[in-house]
Amino acid sequence: MPRITVVLPVYNHERFGEQTLLSLYRQDYKDFEIVAVDDGSTDRSLRILKRHRPQVTVIQSKHEGPAAARNRAIRATDSEFVAFMDADDLCAPERLRFEAEKLESERLDLVASALNFIDACGQPLPGIWRCPAEAANHYWGALLERNWIGTPSVMIRRDVLDDVGLFDERFIHAEDYDLWLRIGRGHSIGYIDSPLIHCRRHVTNTSTSVTSHQRFERMALEKIDPEEARNAFERLYTQPQQCAEAWVRFLLRRGDADFGQEALLALRDHPDSRSGWHNLGRPFREHLVPTLTSTFDRSY
Repeated sequence: MPRITVVLPVYNHERFGEQTLLSLYRQDYKDFEIVAVDDGSTDRSLRILKRHRPQVTVIQSKHEGPAAARNRAIRATDSEFVAFMDADDLCAPERLRFEAEKLESERLDLVASALNFIDACGQPLPGIWRCPAEAANHYWGALLERNWIGTPSVMIRRDVLDDVGLFDERFIHAEDYDLWLRIGRGHSIGYIDSPLIHCRRHVTNTSTSVTSHQRFERMALEKIDPEEARNAFERLYTQPQQCAEAWVRFLLRRGDADFGQEALLALRDHPDSRSGWHNLGRPFREHLVPTLTSTFDRSY
């Protein structure tokens, strides 16, 4: 039994899939298997995958999306560690070794790395996707603010997935964010500040509706107990104003009914908070602030 399973969902990536596989073959850590799930591709992706048998285990499926595809691969294997990869990205030769060593040496449950960017031809693009500096204080608290974990950089212990469950297949977007939040609530997260993944940017990237993505992020955040979130922000930030701003942003993204009152309370305590006024939004400031302010004046 290989120690690591690399889970590779594939949907219409005939142009890049072979390059992704070659980057995995070049790993300097060899105790792993690749399980690719063709998610109902309509191009030559499945044919390309089949050419790589038996180095690659190929599972065929109707098109159900990345959450279901990844779950199929996870259920079909029993390795100690599970690593994720996307079919248009590349990974550094040391990726699996670095991540397995960090999981073991620090007794972590999940590890992710920084990512850099390449174009369709594999040429470098500006920018690096990094974990925010303050996240080291409390990685889960930083996740509550935004998803800083790039899925193709993740390696996780299988028994953690046995504990929290797999990807929620109801999610069209942000299924990865939902899983990281569920994991981080009770399990340890680590980070490697080196770009072990080259994330490809190209015109055929899966398009994402911002509105839809926000809706599914909200669904993920609705699963979080607000008091746990507030405690996490207190560990994440040392300054009360930063903590208050993070709390209000969380409530805003969550669509919480208490957002307005909590935002105004935060502004009462931190009137110079630009972030606080920005979170309220112009319509809220113009139409609701006077009413709520008068309420606070009577209450306090």
